[in-house]
Amino acid sequence: MYRFLLFLLIATACTNHKGSSFDPFQYDAEAYEKVKLNYKITGKGDTTLFFIHGWNLDHTYWQNQEAEFSTSYRLVLFDLAGCGSSGKNRKNWTVENFARDISSVINKEQLNNVVLVAHSMGGEIALDVAAATPGKVIGIIGIDNLKNVGMTISKKDQDGMQPYIKEFLANYPKIAEKMAREFTVSKDSAIVHRLVNSYKYADPSIAVPSLMNLYPKAAKAKDRLLTMPFTMKFIMSTNTPYDENALKKYCKNGYQIITIDSSGHFPMIERPKQFNKALHQILQTH
Repeated sequence: MYRFLLFLLIATACTNHKGSSFDPFQYDAEAYEKVKLNYKITGKGDTTLFFIHGWNLDHTYWQNQEAEFSTSYRLVLFDLAGCGSSGKNRKNWTVENFARDISSVINKEQLNNVVLVAHSMGGEIALDVAAATPGKVIGIIGIDNLKNVGMTISKKDQDGMQPYIKEFLANYPKIAEKMAREFTVSKDSAIVHRLVNSYKYADPSIAVPSLMNLYPKAAKAKDRLLTMPFTMKFIMSTNTPYDENALKKYCKNGYQIITIDSSGHFPMIERPKQFNKALHQILQTH
């Protein structure tokens, strides 16, 4: 997915426009600015499903799963910082900081037997959360993510992205809308409209750094995977390919994949019945 994002960004951007600049690859990994975190705890059960949404979305994208799973599991429906009703007063929009937020909620609410159900960029976040909360997180279910976990990013890749990042900031609504439309195959106009609005009207000063910071984390995800003490599980859309050889190499405790056809990057809303069936199937093995 990340290689496709890079291609889409480069293909959409025009290099003759001057925009504000920043370096998305250089952040103080120790900087942690606390913000208000919006989340909802519902349901009942010995196992907690902690839902982590993807880029520019919010906890309401799991509404089809809330009704389905709250009778058997405790659920945490969470807005990442900068999204939904969570706070936006932060300067460093990094995977590390998102993971710290979630870890703080797990500790504050004294959650145990936690399964992280993580969509898109939530996969990289979930790996950091699991590493930070040993004994509390018992599994990760990745939703259409870590598809090219063997990827690498060179210094040349990073330096070459700078002009496109400027264009992304300068022409954010246009580029974000194109991304949303490219990532879904849904013919339901309401779903497409919802996704376009979530992407197009996000704050670019949050959305762009969050996404650009994700690239180096995606390249390092294989190192995190090697340390996971449980079988990694995935629900993948067949709309884009995934590198199963890389998963086989880096998921040292094994992996399980269930695929969903006729869905784009958002199977939880594009194909909710099929998605819920797949999630039930995966959870039966926990």
